[in-house]
Amino acid sequence: MNNLPYSVAQRLQSQHLSMAEMMGAVPDEKLQAEIITGKWSALDNAAHLAVFQDIFKGRIERVLEEDEPLFPPYKWEEDPLFAEYRKLPVKELIAVYNDGRADFTRFANTIAPESFGRYGRHSVYGRFSVAELVEMMILHESHHLFIIFKLLRVTPK
Repeated sequence: MNNLPYSVAQRLQSQHLSMAEMMGAVPDEKLQAEIITGKWSALDNAAHLAVFQDIFKGRIERVLEEDEPLFPPYKWEEDPLFAEYRKLPVKELIAVYNDGRADFTRFANTIAPESFGRYGRHSVYGRFSVAELVEMMILHESHHLFIIFKLLRVTPK
């Protein structure tokens, strides 16, 4: 990962570990609770992160193979894997998530240095390089981890 900025490489290696630290000992019932009406539960946010690593990997693969592919926004309502993951017990979901991160990290380590400058486009977020796409994944993950952190501390309404 010598081709990623230092902070991105470091977060890619360790940021995901906070999910198990926050959620590992929390009962599934609490994690599945809709704390804020109409919003995802903590477990839903975790399921989304487990799914999204593969989505980002697929997007990067397309950038490596195609000239500036266009990516539509992700629609969780149409994702059968998300529906499956959100039903898993937290310990299984964390294992899936960690395995996905190991796979993504191995994949990122195989990207040739010159390929980090290749570009893709997102219909909402614009043009981005492979390196920026990895950072986008890490920042997106951070956002959902923070939501999980907050949901575990809020009283249901």
